[in-house]
Amino acid sequence: MDLLPNDHVYLDLVNAVKASGGQPRYELDLEVQWSGLPTKINEYLMIHGGSQGAEALQVDVWDGIQWVTLIGDVQTGWNNVDVSTYLTGSTFNIRFKDTTQIGDLSQDNWEIDALFLNLFD
Repeated sequence: MDLLPNDHVYLDLVNAVKASGGQPRYELDLEVQWSGLPTKINEYLMIHGGSQGAEALQVDVWDGIQWVTLIGDVQTGWNNVDVSTYLTGSTFNIRFKDTTQIGDLSQDNWEIDALFLNLFD
C-alpha cells in the first residue's frame, strides 16, 4: 500500500498476542503503599494469612535504598512485625514476593485475609 503525504491510516481492531517459546514462568511481585501516616511510638505491620501455597510467600519492606525481608514465609494466622525501624516518614512500602524467582514452573496461590498497619502510642 502506497501512502501519499496527506494520507492517514486507521486501525479498527488490533490483537496483541505474546508468543512464548517454552514453559510459562511464574513470579509474584505485588507492592503496597500507605501514605499520609502519622508518627507514633509503636508501629506494627499485621498480616493475617489464610490458606498458604506450597511455595513460601515473602514480605519485604523498602528502607529508602533497597528491599529488606521482614517475613521470610507468611504463615496461616497472624504475622506481626515491628516496623518502627523502617517507618521513618509519612509513607510506607512493602511487597509480597514468591521465594522461587528463577525457573518457577508451577503457579501457586496465597490468601491474605487482612493487612494493616497498627500505629499507636
